[in-house]
Parts: sequence; structure tokens; C-alpha cells
Amino acid sequence: FLPARFAIAKKISKEDRAELMSVKRQLEKEPTEGIDLKYSRGALLDIEFNCQWALLNRQLFSPDTSTLGMIVCLAREIPAWASHSTKLSTNYLCLRQLEQIRQLISSTPGSNLNINQPSMDKIARLLETNPSSLMNSILILLTENQQIFKSLDPLG
Repeated sequence: FLPARFAIAKKISKEDRAELMSVKRQLEKEPTEGIDLKYSRGALLDIEFNCQWALLNRQLFSPDTSTLGMIVCLAREIPAWASHSTKLSTNYLCLRQLEQIRQLISSTPGSNLNINQPSMDKIARLLETNPSSLMNSILILLTENQQIFKSLDPLG
């Protein structure tokens, strides 16, 4: 844990923040069709990045470096995170599960879900829904995550 403790001891500069935001913008990519479970705003990468940034920005150390562990650490230390931690953890696990199901069922690489993909019907049936309802549920989940991060202001 010693190197990690040294890393959080350094205050984040304006230059560090600008560089991290540039990296984040480069990683975000909205697909032209469908939803990317990893790269869309509010998706897996967004959750992971915002948790890591909040820890660094507040100079907090999380002994559990998993995304769920970071959410727990942030919730323990910051009251605003505590009020959103359950929903954020649930949404993260849902997206991770969808990503894994997609990888198991689909013959194409990546994390993009498209209503026109042949595998989409199989994924929806497995989750006891239809493709349209599943896509709508995912869009709602991504929007919830974006609203949570807007209220938490992890980048502030």
C-alpha cells in the first residue's frame, strides 16, 4: 500500500486535472448506433473514472481497488457519495453483467449493444424482456449515472 499512499499524498494540480479530462474525453466514444456498455457517458468507464478521480482529488486511499471497493470507500468518507452508493453500485453491476452476457452470446468483439444485432434478441430473452425494453432500461440507467455524477461533482 505504500506506493498508493504516496500517490494520494500529492495534490492534483490544474495541469493534472486538464490532462486527466483530456484522457477522459478521448476514451469516451458514443457509438453511431446502439449503446456502448463501456464507453458511453454514464457507462462502465465513466463510473470507474469518476470513482478514481474522486479518490485522487480528495486524496483518499481505498484499500480495495475494485470499482465497488472505491464506491464503498467514497461512501464511507463523503456523505454525498453515501446517499448514491447503493444505486451506483447496482447500476455498475448491472452494466458489468450485461457486458459479460453480451460477450458470451455475441460473436462480435466489443461492448456495443445495438437493437439490430442478432444477439440482442437472445440477450433480451435471457433477461426476460424484449430488445426495445432492454435498450430503454439501459438508457435510463446511463442517464441515472450521469445525474448522480453531476450531483456528486467528482471532478470538482
